[in-house]
Amino acid sequence: MSCGAASISLELENTCDLHGSCLALAVSRGTAVGLQSAGRTRTLGSPGTYLGIAAITWGMVLWVEVGAWTYHYSDQGDYTWEQARNFCQTFFTDLVAIQNQQEIEYLNKSLPYHGRYYWIGIRKLGGIWTWVGTGKVLSKEAENWAVGEPNNRRSNQDCVEIYIQRPEQSGKWNDEPCNRKKKALCYQASCQPFPCSQHGECVETIGSYHCECYPGFHGPECTDVVQCAKLEPKGVPMNCSHPYGDFSYNSTCEFGCHEGFERRGAGVLRCLPSQEWSANIPTCTAITCPVLRAPDQGELNCSHLHGNFTFGSTCAFSCQNGFVLMGPESRECTATGIWTGNASSCEAIACPVLSAPEKGEMNCSHLHGNFTFGSTCAFSCQKGFVLMGPESSECTATGTWTGDAPRCEAIKCSALTAPNMGQAACFHLHGNFTFGSTCAFSCQKGFVLMGPESRECTALGTWTGDPTHCKEDSAFLKQVLAYSSGTALAVAGLVLSGGLIALLAKRLSDREEKKKLLKPTSDLGAPGTFTNAAYDANL
Repeated sequence: MSCGAASISLELENTCDLHGSCLALAVSRGTAVGLQSAGRTRTLGSPGTYLGIAAITWGMVLWVEVGAWTYHYSDQGDYTWEQARNFCQTFFTDLVAIQNQQEIEYLNKSLPYHGRYYWIGIRKLGGIWTWVGTGKVLSKEAENWAVGEPNNRRSNQDCVEIYIQRPEQSGKWNDEPCNRKKKALCYQASCQPFPCSQHGECVETIGSYHCECYPGFHGPECTDVVQCAKLEPKGVPMNCSHPYGDFSYNSTCEFGCHEGFERRGAGVLRCLPSQEWSANIPTCTAITCPVLRAPDQGELNCSHLHGNFTFGSTCAFSCQNGFVLMGPESRECTATGIWTGNASSCEAIACPVLSAPEKGEMNCSHLHGNFTFGSTCAFSCQKGFVLMGPESSECTATGTWTGDAPRCEAIKCSALTAPNMGQAACFHLHGNFTFGSTCAFSCQKGFVLMGPESRECTALGTWTGDPTHCKEDSAFLKQVLAYSSGTALAVAGLVLSGGLIALLAKRLSDREEKKKLLKPTSDLGAPGTFTNAAYDANL
């Protein structure tokens, strides 16, 4: 029977590899007869019959299904190292990776001799010998070189062959140029295709394999997933995705907050292989607005839904007596952390602007602003004037002043009259006979003014100077009497004023009463001329 590749299978137990791990060997050789060794070879049908004949482009390959690693080699044709690897990767897994000394001994005994020997899966990469199937560097402990090898003869020996059925150093390795042609020694891993549920790495062991699960998975086939505690946040919206089941490995939960609240903590939690979440459940706290204060001369009354001065808080404003609120009566903390409306203030209630009374002065003190609640104004008058009304006034909470408006009135003096036989001419600045009034006096003809010619009303309510009066002029009367007669008196009456006439008439009457006292004096002058020393003395 012509074959492009042949297979050998064997299960070996309790065999450890050159790297310290264990491997299953499963080998069958030949085309019709299987080789069995200590262990268990699985067969189907009658004893000695092997399962399956696979048609491949490289030729016919006979193989036996076992639960372990199987080896295969090219039965027809030789290949360069690259061609050999291509052959193995096309129909099997890869060029063989030697695992342990027992494997080497078995292969050396079981494989047919070939003068050019077999390629294995070691090659120099970047100057370092590497297992190409795993990408691992060949360790010192795993080396199986023949004596004097590797020698890199001609500096082009970068690939490795294994001596099979060689008289000397059989089973050892030798470095060779990669372009030489040899048999391809392949392996088919029992882990194929995906025995670990794609959640772990399949590790070959003697007679079997085991799965080394990736983080987050466990179980013989890595089908079980790590579970984290179920998340049940309070008051925090959560949206989760569960690729492997609810709240299991790699589950992710995103957290947000309702309007007016902000998150404290991580926004996304992930279930870790350790069965712990990547962070603690976040919390949502109400967004904070700036702290409000009561306005000056006012009061503040707040209600808080979620915390002092946070989203949803409302504050009402009021003012003390005598003040009026300027701005909104209340404000609310919004979801953006800003209060509605503008800041409120309390302004003092204003009273009408006062002015000093005429002829007076005003002195004001203002607690909260000019002519506002609490302002007080004191009033006074200039010299010569007296205040009529309250001495001070205060601006009240109703915006009105206490008391009536004051005024300044001129101080009064007593009324003056013209003296007898005289006249008075008065000038009044601020009212009849008040401060500043002046009166000028004069007497009729035949009288002389006794006292000041004028008087002035002072700031004390008194007149300057003494009272004035008119006194008859004695010299003038003597002249009149000396030259008067009946006719003369009549003529004189036409000339003199009525008062003087009456006075003269009275004096003439008095003279008649006193004639008995008179005596003629012929030496005094003209007839009708009389003299009386007592009378004259009274003129």
